[in-house]
Amino acid sequence: MPAKEGSLRHYASRYAVSHELVRKLKAEGIDLEDTEAVAARLEQEGAGLPEVPRTIPSPVSGAGLGAAIERLKAAEEALHEDYLVALQRRDRSAGVLLKQWSSVVEQLRKVEADNPSIQQAKAESISKEDLASVLASLFANLRQDLDSLARRVGSELEMKTVLEIEPVIQRETSRIVDSLFACAYLKGAVNE
Repeated sequence: MPAKEGSLRHYASRYAVSHELVRKLKAEGIDLEDTEAVAARLEQEGAGLPEVPRTIPSPVSGAGLGAAIERLKAAEEALHEDYLVALQRRDRSAGVLLKQWSSVVEQLRKVEADNPSIQQAKAESISKEDLASVLASLFANLRQDLDSLARRVGSELEMKTVLEIEPVIQRETSRIVDSLFACAYLKGAVNE
């Protein structure tokens, strides 16, 4: 059962110290929500925090579900990174960070499970690998079309002046750009 926020158990878990030490800090009037004050007092005590949990920056401001989800994602990434660093250093804060990270992951999972629009967006999204494959195909087909440009218009441009060549190049450039915006290169090379 998770510790109730504001309880001695909560702070003992948060700072990876004993309940007795938390009780002592509280009796001394230390604000247990003030991580820096707790860390300073623990340093005096000789215990010190294994690593003061960092304040997670809020990259997304504003209200609403989208902004809240982005903040949760940022918190999840930061806590995961902190957990891995603590684990690598064999720091005793790793257990606390793992609990915090797991809690945020669970919150994200609940938000995603309870929100049909997120479920729909997940179903309609494609993986990075699939996107990279589609874009590689698009650009390969575009490149093929550009490479065949000289063959397509070469005979038309023979013995022409610059003024006569310009409209042909503009026409072909427009055709290529229009094909790109119409996603024609996703279906295969555009050949005329």
